[in-house]
Amino acid sequence: MKLESSVLNGRASRWLLASSSVCSLAALSVAAWAIVGAVSGRSSARSEGSERAMRLMQAEVAEISRRAAEAWGRARAVALGPGARRAVGAEPLALRDRLAHLERRLAELERFSSIKPRLLSLEDISTSDPSLADELFSIAHYRSVILDSESGVEERSRALLTLSRLPNPDAHLVGEVEDAWLRDQGLANDERSQTQLMRVYRGVRAGERVRDALLSTARFSPFETARDQAINSLNQHYDDDLVRQVVSEALEYDPSASVRERARDFLRRRDAYGDR
Repeated sequence: MKLESSVLNGRASRWLLASSSVCSLAALSVAAWAIVGAVSGRSSARSEGSERAMRLMQAEVAEISRRAAEAWGRARAVALGPGARRAVGAEPLALRDRLAHLERRLAELERFSSIKPRLLSLEDISTSDPSLADELFSIAHYRSVILDSESGVEERSRALLTLSRLPNPDAHLVGEVEDAWLRDQGLANDERSQTQLMRVYRGVRAGERVRDALLSTARFSPFETARDQAINSLNQHYDDDLVRQVVSEALEYDPSASVRERARDFLRRRDAYGDR
């Protein structure tokens, strides 16, 4: 039905001009559900707080849609009925402002859902320039693998090594992740896993528990690559006399020429470190 402009007072006119947005709210609601569904499909990559925010957004879209539809019906009745010159009231205008706020939030959610982070491998870290989203997604993924007791030792050792090459490893390789590393270095009985685990703390100043595990591997592991990498990771402990003693023993007694060379280089660098 076509409305004559003379029927409407000023406030009703403003409401009806805003109503084009409200009338499209059903489509907006559908879009919001689609966006939320797309993001929720990648829930493993999202924090619990983000998922809660999206659930609240769903509820908010439904509620504002219901209220807007009711208010629009009342405003339409007022505008077309005998009391057309009565003020429509504040609710439609308040809903218009609320809708504008909701639209802004939905735009933010759209941008959020468009982020498609990739899982970084060791090769990606060394050969590409990953985005912050890639890094955060990868940190969360590798932590979940490390802390999952159902994953295999080799899988966890690879995850630990990759995590150690992502930004700020000192912040990641502590607490329960360090506990997982200590558990796995005791469980790893193949050369690949042991060697990967020994490389994890290469650039991180770890505590005594990690140091002692590195020393034990340097002394007793049957795998020369694991012994080699254990000595290499002890380079964060140049000022430790026990470390110097164990590395000196490796230089003298280790059957592997490559491990002895690693020990020689370690002691040379330690001496240079002590002169600083």
